[in-house]
Amino acid sequence: MKKSRVIILALAVILTTVFLGGCNNREATVTDDEKIIFSAGYVGADNTKWKQDAYYQYISDKLNIEIDFRALHQGNSGEKARIRISSGDMPDVLNSDLNFTEYLEYGAQGLVKPLPSDYAAKYPNMSFAIEMTGAMDKLRAVADGKIYGLLRPMDHYTQYIDAFKEAYKNGENLREKMDEYPYIDKYGFAFRKDWAKKLGIKTSKIMEYDDFVAMVKAFKESDLGSVGQDNAIGIAVDYTEAPNIFVTMHNPRYNYFHKVDGKYVCGFLEDSTKDGVLAYAQAYRDGLLSPSFYAQKSQDLNALFCSQKAGVVFPRAEYSGLRKLKSDFKKANPNLVLEDCIDVCWIKSPKGKIAGRVANNFNKILYFNPDLKDDVFAKILSVADYVASPEGAPQISLGVLEVDYREENGKYIVLREKNESGEYPPLYEKYPSSRFFNDFVKTLFYFSEPADKHARALTDELVAEKLAGDTDLLEMDINRDCFTSDRYAKFLAANDVNTMIAETIVSNGDIEKLWNEKVNSFRAEAEVIEREMNEEIGG
Repeated sequence: MKKSRVIILALAVILTTVFLGGCNNREATVTDDEKIIFSAGYVGADNTKWKQDAYYQYISDKLNIEIDFRALHQGNSGEKARIRISSGDMPDVLNSDLNFTEYLEYGAQGLVKPLPSDYAAKYPNMSFAIEMTGAMDKLRAVADGKIYGLLRPMDHYTQYIDAFKEAYKNGENLREKMDEYPYIDKYGFAFRKDWAKKLGIKTSKIMEYDDFVAMVKAFKESDLGSVGQDNAIGIAVDYTEAPNIFVTMHNPRYNYFHKVDGKYVCGFLEDSTKDGVLAYAQAYRDGLLSPSFYAQKSQDLNALFCSQKAGVVFPRAEYSGLRKLKSDFKKANPNLVLEDCIDVCWIKSPKGKIAGRVANNFNKILYFNPDLKDDVFAKILSVADYVASPEGAPQISLGVLEVDYREENGKYIVLREKNESGEYPPLYEKYPSSRFFNDFVKTLFYFSEPADKHARALTDELVAEKLAGDTDLLEMDINRDCFTSDRYAKFLAANDVNTMIAETIVSNGDIEKLWNEKVNSFRAEAEVIEREMNEEIGG
């Protein structure tokens, strides 16, 4: 379940921020001509390998910095971060997914270094980038104006970035500006378009649910992949995502506390969530899912699709996920034409609604070592400002100037060689260190020529069709996503709704009765949290 804490914790930094880290040599004052050496904690970092590639060498020379990369392990990165911060043994810069309560505690206890009060005037590019999170008003309000980390914006509004820059210059509130631009999540299926054509099945970007189910059943029964009936699978999906098909269709707010008529309610408890659970159970019993889907791992889903065991895989309509699927499919099926084989779609609910979510525009938090000298910190923030600038952002996003790209008359020309599919390979395949610079932070650089034009077109078409329809949306709510309390945190930790639903639908017996019993076991506690939220943030 997407826990509220995933959210402000979501704070993290802007691409450039990533560079920030703190200087290991805290004795000397840093001048403009002096190289800054700082350490940065990042999941999967490889200090030796990353510092050897030309991308890192180019950027470090350009910015006169050296980074001591310190690896955080994916499985326990949050716990490791908590230990390092609390013990005082943290790198100069630490990327984390800690919760909002911890964010406030770290700041109050002096365990992290806050941004200077005049950061907006000194670092306007960096300031604009963190304002694009839409959460800065909330952060200023809860800590008397102090900001204890750098927020990492996402790309939900990057295609409109010029309009937001103009609004920022004019003093407009960027969170309010976001309401003027449509956004919806990119959840969707990738499916075998060629199989549908061979079977005479009419498809569209938004399909009626019954038509979609009929297509999945036809794919499985026809065994066009020649894998054998016993090996054919309807939808390749794991239990953590399956609810985002069937339950979301009935209630996109099922795993959130959200407002109904101005009052917060628990989505777990709603009747529409039960309707979704019943639809999920029916799909499982009708064979749309693998009998062993509960044990499937997300990293194995592409293989099921590419080996032609499954004609549908979820979720794979978002650009990066679709691009990776296409790459895997091409390797497994070199004689097939990708554009003829793969398409994307989403479904309507039985009531004709297109379910979706309007997510907040921020992700992760970057904390700074409290012992950083002010002048060193200032130099680091100036680097962050540069990386978020019109000059720096293209370099971070596209690679080495005049090697990987060049600029002509205000346009960017990619110089990297295309692969056998006629597409530009991901930058990280050439430069491993670019994972750090591009994934850890955001440049908010909008490059209209994607590496995979086909994947981008499919994603854009699906989003446009969603927005053009009759939508049922979970709305953006920063107050909710920043809310925390001991009771609330314990409730979320103890009640992983996606796991509870999966356990219910694979059980024998009356699914409705089983789900009602499950809900009643935590109803009283959920209602206490509802009252708590309404008292504190309901207004």
